[in-house]
Amino acid sequence: MANEKRKGGPPVELTPEYIAEQRALREARKKAKREAKAAKGEPIDDQPAFDLSFVKRPMLDIPDTAPYASGLNVKIMTYNALAQCLIRRKLFPENGNALKWKWRGRVLANEISHYSPDIICMQEIDSDKIDSFWKPELAKIGLETHFMTFPGKRHGNIIAFNTRMFSLVTQRLVNYDEIETPGADKQFNTRNTGMLVALKAKEYEDFGLVLGTSHMFWHPMGSFERTRQLAVFVDKATEFKTHFPNHWPVLLAGDYNSECFDTPYLCASTHPLQLTQDALDILHNSAAHSFAKVKPEEEEEDDEEEAEEAADTNEQTEGPSEEDRKQGAQKVESLLFFYRSLEMQTVSLYGERYKTVHPENVHPKSLNGEPFFSNWAHAWRGLLDYIFVLKSKSDTTPNLRDEIAKNIKVLQLLRIPEPSEMGDEPSGQPREGQYPSDHLCLMAKISLNTNQS
Repeated sequence: MANEKRKGGPPVELTPEYIAEQRALREARKKAKREAKAAKGEPIDDQPAFDLSFVKRPMLDIPDTAPYASGLNVKIMTYNALAQCLIRRKLFPENGNALKWKWRGRVLANEISHYSPDIICMQEIDSDKIDSFWKPELAKIGLETHFMTFPGKRHGNIIAFNTRMFSLVTQRLVNYDEIETPGADKQFNTRNTGMLVALKAKEYEDFGLVLGTSHMFWHPMGSFERTRQLAVFVDKATEFKTHFPNHWPVLLAGDYNSECFDTPYLCASTHPLQLTQDALDILHNSAAHSFAKVKPEEEEEDDEEEAEEAADTNEQTEGPSEEDRKQGAQKVESLLFFYRSLEMQTVSLYGERYKTVHPENVHPKSLNGEPFFSNWAHAWRGLLDYIFVLKSKSDTTPNLRDEIAKNIKVLQLLRIPEPSEMGDEPSGQPREGQYPSDHLCLMAKISLNTNQS
C-alpha cells in the first residue's frame, strides 16, 4: 500500500528514502546558493550564522474591556519549550540546526524576553538546564524561577514570576501517580506531575494568587488518564487555595495534551457536565485499554519516544474484552461522578475571548472559541495548551459584562497564527527564523480586582 501523504505535506509514515530525498534537496538548495554567491563574487560562508530571529506576534486588545480601577494587571504566559532530552531526529526529520540547543536556547530566551511576561508557566524544561540556563536567563527579565518534577525525571515544570510584583508564599508538587480517584484508579504510573504555587502581591496587603502548571499524559490512548489527571489537578488546586484568602484567584496554565473537544477539557469546563457522544466513546475506549504490560516506572526510560515504542510493543494487540469494557465503563462513571463533585470548574481565557479579536481563527469544534492550534509539529498539529481560571460552580451571581469570571477580566491575548500562515511544507516546528519549539507560547494580560470588600 502506498505511503499516504498529508495534503501539501510529508508522508504520514516517514521512510528512509523520503528522509534521504529531503536531505538531498536541502543540500542542493545550499549548493545553489553558494554557486550564486560565487558567480556574483560574494564571499561564501560554508557555515552561515544561524538566524536567531523569530516570528513576533502582537498582543490583541479585547474590545470594550477596561481594567479595574483598583486592579492588578498581570501578563501570564504558558509555554512548552520542548525538552532537549526528548528530541530525536526521527521525530523532527526536517528541522536541521533549529534543534540544536546552542541556537534554540538563545531564541527561546530572546522570545520570552520580547514578550516580557510577569508570570510564566513552562513545561518540558530540562532538569540539567535549570541552574545553568533558565534561572539566569529568566532573572535577566526580573523573574524568579521555581522548578518541580517527578523524582529522577529529566524534565519538568517551571513557574517564574516578577519579583517586583510578587513574592513566593509556598509551593506544592501534585504527583498524579500517588493520588487516588475513588472508583477511577490510574491505569499505570505515568510520572506526570502538576505544580502549584501561592504568590503574594507586594503592592497589596492581603491580595495574591494561586498558580498551577502541568504537563499531562501524552499517549494517544490516554484520554481516560488525562481526564483523571485534570480532575486531580483541579481538586488539589481547590484544596491548596483554602490555605489563602478566599478572594485570591486560581489560574492553571499548561500543556494538557488534549484538544478543546476532548474529554479533559469538556469535563472540567462544562457545568452541568456535557460530553458529546464522540468524546464519551473515546473516554470509554481509553478506559478499557490495557497498559498493564508497559514497563514498570522504575525501569522506564524518561523519553516519550522510547516510552511510545515500549507501549506499542507491550500493549494489547487485540481489542478489549467484554470484561475490560465493563470495568472501563464503571471507571468512566466513577470519574464523571468525581467531576460532578468538584467545587470548581475551569474557564479558558482564550476560549472566552479569542473569538472577539480573531474570529477567523476559531476552532470549528470549540464550544466557546478556542484557536485552531498551539502545537505545530511534523506529525501532528492541534490545540494542547490553555490558560484556565477556576470558577466556583455554586456562585450563580452574574459577572460584569466584561468579566470572564468573578473579579477577572482579560485585557489582551497574544495572537495565534492561522494554519495558512505557517508556510509551505515542511513547516513542522521548531524552524529557523520562525518558532523555537514545536509548541507556541500563549499569553494573556489580565486584570484582577483587588477591591472585593
